Formats: sequence, structure tokens, C-alpha cells
Amino acid sequence: MEYLIIDPSTRKITIPKSEQLFGVYGEGNIERKYFKCPKIVGDNVDLSDCYIFVNYYTAKGLPGKYTVKDVNVDGENITFSWELKQHIFDANEDTSIYFAVEAKNKDKVQVFRTSPATGKAKETIDRIKRSKRLTPMSFLTLYPE
Repeated sequence: MEYLIIDPSTRKITIPKSEQLFGVYGEGNIERKYFKCPKIVGDNVDLSDCYIFVNYYTAKGLPGKYTVKDVNVDGENITFSWELKQHIFDANEDTSIYFAVEAKNKDKVQVFRTSPATGKAKETIDRIKRSKRLTPMSFLTLYPE
């Protein structure tokens, strides 16, 4: 597990190569992405005192919001995670999951947001509806490397 790093100056989320795959169609509740960000951002805003959300678009492009439940202070940083639920992988195709992090203070006033980042979602073999038997060659035609 590697952290997705949030740069508060640029608002960019850096995704390590090992964390770029978010999941496969039909999966759910087996993958979690971990984030790290400086605790203090902007004009002395303490993110450990904020509600943290991950706003995202599913594989089909439907909007969603995840409320982070595990904000922890780690020295001068905060860490938290996003559990990737099954509805996020709602399209059986190679596509992207777009997301951004948002922080709101206790008065629910937006205090910090990142720019969008992109994770990968992959297709899989679901139910192949064919009247004839699937051969290895036809399989490779359907699912080339």
C-alpha cells in the first residue's frame, strides 16, 4: 500500500503507479485507497478539524460522494482512506474513475478542494451471451491483451 499524496499548493493528487488500478467491474468493498496530506493548509486551516469527502464519478459517469470516516493525524500530516464500493465499478469496460478530495469545516463551509485525479477501472468476463461455443481464438478476439 502506498499513499496518494495531496499537494496543498497545487491541489494535485499524485497517484503512485502501484495504486493506479482502482478495481474491476463488479468488484466492491475489497479495495481501499489511502491518502496523505499536510495537516495545515492555506491560511492556517487545520484539516484534522474538518469533515473530509471524496467526490467521484463512477465508471458509468454517475456522481457520488464518500464521507471519510478515518482521518488520523500523523505528525504534520493527516491520513485517511476511501473504501471503493461496488457501485463505483458499474460499467464492464476499461474506463476511468474521476475523483477529488474536499474538506469542510464544522460549520460545513468548504475550506479546501483538490483538482480532479483519475484512477483506472477495468473490464472483466461477465456473462457472454453466445449461441455458439466460445473457442480460445474467439476469446482472444473478444479480449485482446
